[in-house]
Amino acid sequence: MLDKNEIRALSVRIAGARADLLNMTPFFGRLILRLPVGYADCGTAFTDMQRIVFDPGFAKQLGDKELAFVLLHEILHCVLHHCTRGRGLMQYTFNVACDIVVNSLALQILGIGELEVAGESVMHLAPNGQEGRELTAEAVYDMLTDHDRQQDKSGSGGKAGSDDDGRSSSDTLPKDGYGKIDSHDAWGSVDASACDDLWDSYVKEALNAFGAGSLPGGIKRTLVNILRPAKVEWKQLLHDFIKNNRGDYSFIRPDRRFQGDILMPSFIENSTGESVEGLWVLIDTSASISDDQLAAAYSEIIAAADQLDGIEGMLSFFDAAVSTPQPFASREDIAKMEPIGGGGTSFRAIFEYMEAYFEHELPIAVIIITDGQAAYPKEEAALGVPVMWVIMNSHEDPPWGVVVHAE
Repeated sequence: MLDKNEIRALSVRIAGARADLLNMTPFFGRLILRLPVGYADCGTAFTDMQRIVFDPGFAKQLGDKELAFVLLHEILHCVLHHCTRGRGLMQYTFNVACDIVVNSLALQILGIGELEVAGESVMHLAPNGQEGRELTAEAVYDMLTDHDRQQDKSGSGGKAGSDDDGRSSSDTLPKDGYGKIDSHDAWGSVDASACDDLWDSYVKEALNAFGAGSLPGGIKRTLVNILRPAKVEWKQLLHDFIKNNRGDYSFIRPDRRFQGDILMPSFIENSTGESVEGLWVLIDTSASISDDQLAAAYSEIIAAADQLDGIEGMLSFFDAAVSTPQPFASREDIAKMEPIGGGGTSFRAIFEYMEAYFEHELPIAVIIITDGQAAYPKEEAALGVPVMWVIMNSHEDPPWGVVVHAE
């Protein structure tokens, strides 16, 4: 343990690092000021969403850039609620996934490509080589566990699983860099409801003060409900969408042989609430879509999952092509899907893809979230499947289907 003079000198350096971050990135710098800094014999550093704690010996050996990186690392864990997510998962594997995500984000925020902390290069790439900032911790976790299973099946890796303390026993997980920056041991005792709400309020306050323009895209998508509250009342909208086009709530999935009737999605009303099933949702990821619009699109779908007691369907992204539909049944499923796209926009591609992909059983309804800036096919292309166009921040008016403007 350092003596009082050394601790005092270290505190001055940490205060300087906080001030530097406030100047460099006011949004995160303001959040860093929310947490007091303390010292303990903890080996490295940690946060419990109420403070940042350094081991003095660890902090003393860090350069100024490394010190700022660790502070930002801890704040990002709090902003992304990593301390309260992942319970029930293999903790060591989830901890690695969280560090890959926040390290990648911190490097981007600081404008550097690589960094060593305590002599170890910080890991920031997912198993597929993708930057962690482009993914959620859950998505990286899935990649890590899938890699474990594949190694186990091939016999080329250690046995996947977990030991008594929740740490993965696979020898295929990345070891370099993990545990060199911080400890996550305190996360298990964090009060999720209180701390998550508190940090949401901190983030809202910082957004009101500085806006979202400088935030990385991954942070924007993760904080969609804070960045932009949903504009659509999905529960009422889907209720009206169905009732106005079909007088009851009976459900028959569209059959390709019969195109004469308009068939609506299942909307189930019971004593426990309302749910909707069988939707195919598509989010426009073409070059005309900004990060803010993409975050807004996510917020609408997550809001639909929140407002209904149950929602199940498939989610795709599209530009001039359409990504393979991925099933979702919750906001968590939606949040960990990463957008694919960036080219031109084609609505025709959606219905051409639908005809080919859903060869035996068409979706019961299609919801397209877009800025509407493309040529529209004829209504016959929908093959009798009802279509809702959710137009984001645009005055485009599709010539057919149900049109909702979310501005």
